[in-house]
Amino acid sequence: MNKVDRVMRRPAGPEKALASRTPREALLISGHDYRSKRKANVHFIGASLKRYGKVNFYSIGFSFLSRLKHDPRTELWPAANRVCAHDDVGCYLERNLVHPFNTHRSWMKTPEALWFSGYRVRPRSQLWSWVKAADTIILESGVSIMLAQQIARANPAASLIYMASDDLTTIGCADYLHKCLERSASVVDYAVLPSRLLAPAMPSGMKLIEVPHGLDQAPYSARQPSPYSPGVNAVSVGSMLFDANFFEIVCRRFPEVKFHIIGGGQQSLRVNAGNAVVMPEMPFTETVRYIQHASIGIAPYVAAGAPYYLSDTSMKLMQYQAAGINAVCPTFAVGEKAGRFGYDPGSEASIAQAVRDALRTPPVAASGFLNWDEVTDRILAPDDFADTRI
Repeated sequence: MNKVDRVMRRPAGPEKALASRTPREALLISGHDYRSKRKANVHFIGASLKRYGKVNFYSIGFSFLSRLKHDPRTELWPAANRVCAHDDVGCYLERNLVHPFNTHRSWMKTPEALWFSGYRVRPRSQLWSWVKAADTIILESGVSIMLAQQIARANPAASLIYMASDDLTTIGCADYLHKCLERSASVVDYAVLPSRLLAPAMPSGMKLIEVPHGLDQAPYSARQPSPYSPGVNAVSVGSMLFDANFFEIVCRRFPEVKFHIIGGGQQSLRVNAGNAVVMPEMPFTETVRYIQHASIGIAPYVAAGAPYYLSDTSMKLMQYQAAGINAVCPTFAVGEKAGRFGYDPGSEASIAQAVRDALRTPPVAASGFLNWDEVTDRILAPDDFADTRI
């Protein structure tokens, strides 16, 4: 089905426009699960969509193999393959015996494509029930893009939106999914990019809009008690691309600074310096206390595998800015943002200079953040907002 055929079979004029603004029933399909403790942009968008009507969240690409990869959805293993309600959102985690993945072997491309093709057409009665009922369907980058053409045939009247949270190459997707993305250009209404740097990775002919990640600034407006002892305190939150070597350097070079590492994952367990405090992942509201009262924030990303658009999409760097503290991060994550001090990963001199500069420089006041309702409204009706144009 081409774009013209699909458009002709949809509601026309104001009726279509109304559906794009106020979906009566929305469906998100993602490699995340709405119930997971660790939140990404798709979780906040799902919550915001509840303002307009019913929301369902279908999680795909999950199996026994996911246990080997420490998939955060593993905690939801007992709840898989059945509909559950969570915070007024319908949730379904599809669990299979195995699911296809990128083998990174050139000689496996053909059998890999057959594997994905078989997985794409397997029965999914719950998914198709939700697809047919929805008037707005959002596919997040990853495995879900393989379903775009099937969804367009099953419900041609729905707004079909591709949310490009990541470049498929950056997150290591198989060639089969790249081809699915190319084919989806004829059926997807538009792609939502969190950074315009992603535009060259999108198929030609696909309409593109830019909507940056949102940030709930309310937790930062209420000043909570400090969790720190007196002195200079630096904080790092999250485990994405965590560079333990960074802390081996800074803990030695700055013995007067206490480095607090929250939710750094397995790699953070390597950090055992006397002036480092390694803590498990904690609720966001508790984490805010550590960010608010820190002298500086740290985003210790390793260079290998880092997204080229990270300067626009790093949630932790946004959180530091919202709290009004300077940030230390690799140069590739600085972008054009004030209050970020870049270093070359692995370079002790460069790292030390960045930390010194961040500690000495008065922080820049936070501004310009969209909240998640503003983000969601731009996703639903991008033509109503001049700042979505690329």
